[in-house]
Amino acid sequence: MLFKRLLLLLLALFLVLAGILAVNTLRKGSLQLQIAPTSRLPIDEKRLAEKLGGAVRLRTVAAYDDADAGAGEFLKLHAYLEHQFSPRRLPSRGATPADR
Repeated sequence: MLFKRLLLLLLALFLVLAGILAVNTLRKGSLQLQIAPTSRLPIDEKRLAEKLGGAVRLRTVAAYDDADAGAGEFLKLHAYLEHQFSPRRLPSRGATPADR
């Protein structure tokens, strides 16, 4: 009998909490900022595909039991990506890496 009352009390508390949450959800408006869409940036897709294709050609396979086995290839990948997409190499005036 005590167990049944305890379960009913927990159910009642849950329903009160759910009701409070529902009321607060309906009462408060959205806080999402309304931002106008920006214009699309021009991207040279062929050039970007060539640059990413260069990264794919590197053999970056990690071994399960030896974490340092392919470290050299990962370092080459890091250097390649840094060289191809470094912000220091970008022209000024807001160009994207694909525009170089």
